[in-house]
Order: sequence, then C-alpha cells, then structure tokens
Amino acid sequence: MTPEQQFTRALGQASYHYADDTAGEWGLAREHVAIAGRIAAQNHWPMWKLREQFRKAEPLVAAAEVESAFVDALYAEIDRAMLEVEA
Repeated sequence: MTPEQQFTRALGQASYHYADDTAGEWGLAREHVAIAGRIAAQNHWPMWKLREQFRKAEPLVAAAEVESAFVDALYAEIDRAMLEVEA
C-alpha cells in the first residue's frame, strides 16, 4: 500500500459522526488523524502534497486538524533526532 493510500485509509476511518460521542468515536478519530499526520511527516511531504491528498481523500474531518497533526508529527521527528544527537 502506498503512503497516499495509507493516508487516505487513515482519514477514511476518522469520523466525528456523533456529536455527543456516545459511541466513543472522538478518540478513535483523533488517533486516525494523528496516524495520517505521521504518514505524511515520515514521507517528507511538503504542505502542498498534504493538502492535495486531503482533498483527494474527502475525509469527514477538518483540514486544519490534519495539518495540525502533520506539524505535531514533524516536531516529534525533530525531537527524536535531537535526542539521537545528544546521545
């Protein structure tokens, strides 16, 4: 499966369908958005590619949330690299 397919699949599983969260979907949706962000970061996607893939995926989550997850994943990679340098 390509990174693009993995990204689309992760976002396809992210849904905040029930506003009151009786089904517990919110936590799972956040987890899948974070996975999509990590996929994009690990594959060194520029922001334009992230936005392009987001449009193609047509997910039920906001673009800003996916972009935030992407930035969080980038910072996590930087933190890991800094720890390796310090070790």
